Amino acid sequence: MNDLHAALPGELGTLEAAGLVEDLLDERRRRLPESVGALGVTGLATWRRVDADEEALVVVHPQPVAGFYSIAAVTPAVQGVLDRLDNQEKLYYAAPGVGELFIWLEDGFAPAALHLGEVAAFADQVRTVPPPVLPEGITGVWAATRTSSRTRPASALWYSRGLHWRGIAPPTLALEASA
Repeated sequence: MNDLHAALPGELGTLEAAGLVEDLLDERRRRLPESVGALGVTGLATWRRVDADEEALVVVHPQPVAGFYSIAAVTPAVQGVLDRLDNQEKLYYAAPGVGELFIWLEDGFAPAALHLGEVAAFADQVRTVPPPVLPEGITGVWAATRTSSRTRPASALWYSRGLHWRGIAPPTLALEASA
């Protein structure tokens, strides 16, 4: 944070001199400049001060390095479901040789951690998260979070065959119009 605090005023000054500050203040055109992203910023919000036309408040969201959960929180949540004997038995007898379990992560920190894989700053870390240990009879596991969208039922989706995790772009369903 100290490095960001030291570098950000100079970077914002450079953006201002280039005439790019208005893009930051206009919600319709707001985008994170690459130079700001290179400082470790994953989000940026700006507000004009009501009482001072020439001043604005800039709030940055740095790349988290610690907190209540990490991207690795996915594996323990998935492992707990994999280790349930009823899930192992269902898959063992359903299709010998191929048994994939699909898990909706809805509670605790796991859904938020799963979503970190969707953030560009963390996407490369998905493969480094320790994979689950697949019990006998289970050849793969899917982990997803739900949405309220009928056309996009999963907002984040990971898959593992026990070697590593892989982030997968959640599918969008094409729904036919009802008569």
